[in-house]
Amino acid sequence: MLLTLVILFGLGRLLFWLGYARGAAGRAFGVALTFHPTAFPLIIGLILVLTGRAA
Repeated sequence: MLLTLVILFGLGRLLFWLGYARGAAGRAFGVALTFHPTAFPLIIGLILVLTGRAA
């Protein structure tokens, strides 16, 4: 799972860089692909810690 998140993050950064010259619309997909693989595991981890289910 971690490898998948790393690949998605890297792909998102690459797409952000490639779309940078086209303005905000060109960067949007890269930003989303960078944000989600970072935010979702953080949210899931926080929920597990707060509910006492973290190992």
